[in-house]
Amino acid sequence: MSDILEKIKKLQVLAERGLDGERENAEKMVEILMKKHGISTVDLEEEKENYYLFAYNGKTERQLLIQVSND
Repeated sequence: MSDILEKIKKLQVLAERGLDGERENAEKMVEILMKKHGISTVDLEEEKENYYLFAYNGKTERQLLIQVSND
């Protein structure tokens, strides 16, 4: 199922950024694949959270990391 989700997500990107014919075809394919596999837009929007560890030296670097991570 995850292969299909990845394929649909890639097609969605093409539907958003593609040119005229590409965009239309990608939109149609997204709709067809979602119906065929019973996938909703909620399924596509679910994302895994990634956790990262960063080393920092000093108070200034710590503050910068906090500010960047809050965006």
